[in-house]
Amino acid sequence: MKHRLLVLTAVVWLSALVEVILRDRYHDMLAQVDNFAWMAAFPILVAGDLLAGAALRRRANRAAGDAGIRRPPIRHFLLAVVLWLWVVPGNGPKLAHFVQALIASAGVWWLLWFCDWRWGSRLSRWATSRGPLALTVAAIAFVSVPPFLVSVRSDTIAWPDTRSLSAAAASKAGVPINPSGGPLLVLLLDELGFKASEPIMRALAAEGFVVSSRANAPVGDATAKVIPAMWLRRPFPEARPCGLAAICSGLDLLDFSSVEVSWPDVDVVGFYHPYCAMKGLRWCRRDSPPSGFGDIRRVECALGRRLQVPIAEACLRAQNTPWLDLVARTEASYWKAPFWRRGGVLFAHLPVPHPPAAGPDASLAEHYAAGIAHAAAMVARSARLLKARAAGMDEGSPRIVITSDHPLRVHEWCTNGTYSAQRCMGADRMEDDAVPLIVGTFGRQVDLTPFRSNEQLFDLVTALRAPAP
Repeated sequence: MKHRLLVLTAVVWLSALVEVILRDRYHDMLAQVDNFAWMAAFPILVAGDLLAGAALRRRANRAAGDAGIRRPPIRHFLLAVVLWLWVVPGNGPKLAHFVQALIASAGVWWLLWFCDWRWGSRLSRWATSRGPLALTVAAIAFVSVPPFLVSVRSDTIAWPDTRSLSAAAASKAGVPINPSGGPLLVLLLDELGFKASEPIMRALAAEGFVVSSRANAPVGDATAKVIPAMWLRRPFPEARPCGLAAICSGLDLLDFSSVEVSWPDVDVVGFYHPYCAMKGLRWCRRDSPPSGFGDIRRVECALGRRLQVPIAEACLRAQNTPWLDLVARTEASYWKAPFWRRGGVLFAHLPVPHPPAAGPDASLAEHYAAGIAHAAAMVARSARLLKARAAGMDEGSPRIVITSDHPLRVHEWCTNGTYSAQRCMGADRMEDDAVPLIVGTFGRQVDLTPFRSNEQLFDLVTALRAPAP
């Protein structure tokens, strides 16, 4: 029984570790650091418990020996199950709740000790039943079935799907046809709400573009849910990575490595999703924040924030540095795309106006306003470059499409430890339930009435580049 439970304990722990590794490699955003720490803490705790139990047994009287001390694998297996439930379906503790997570972990550990001491004989009988094996099989299946589905059900997806909206349908919808293939810029500005998008539209209009816009319903409340829905044109409500380039929602899946690009002149810039796994792209960059594991100072600062202890001024100044570095990297990649020299299509998923911004003491409202201004400046520069290119080349007029994944998540930012209650004052005014759909063209306005959700983004993109009937 003892060795059987130890093996099952290791298998449950390994299945949770595989899930964390998949998430980390898929998003490549250093978002699983806390989960990796909890996963590493488990074998250390088990080893310490075994050593403590051995020491206690040597000192205890055999006749009065504690039954709980003689049955460590039962506790360890149950703790592995709790850890699995916490990390896999529960996604682990948030940054702001690290201390509470420590307290809860200690409480669970002592509860397991008490149960082992109080109901040790019953636990021994349960440990020899099929219960532990059934829980282990369920844990393995939950983690391994989605990757298996990727390997056997990964259908090829055409992107953009030129069959989804014919030129005739585009004309009926009031979308102007662009037969000469002028440059088409598609911007997905992360966390841009409709109410906050006015500066973006003004930036386009100031460069001579005719602006069409409407409020769209976001198809999901998180980037992980929205981006796959755009590619698949259907909701993706339970998104979680299930491969290095695949994401699943129940039995539904999107494997970016099975996406075949329909046009030969498509460039992509982005982050968070493995866009560059798509086949047939002319050029692609996917950026990530720089790793901080080699920077002892950053590790100390991160630990201090999680323990909610006063941290040094240098830590306060540098706390947003990883995100700001990601913004800078993604923006640099954006301007390096061949699109700016050779035309074609550029899809760019940019981490603006997504908080945080520079200034460790600024409020969420101030950071978001800075992000909006940054996004508007990028849109203005992009419009100027496209306008200048159109004036000097014999090609179709440029089109710019701008949307977002979801509005600013005020509640999330004000509860995850990034912003204090004081720095969240006034943030409730930024609550929104819609994202913008903005199109900038030269000529007449575009009728966007048929496009009600950002799930339909690439229907619009296809229509804007549809061949003449």
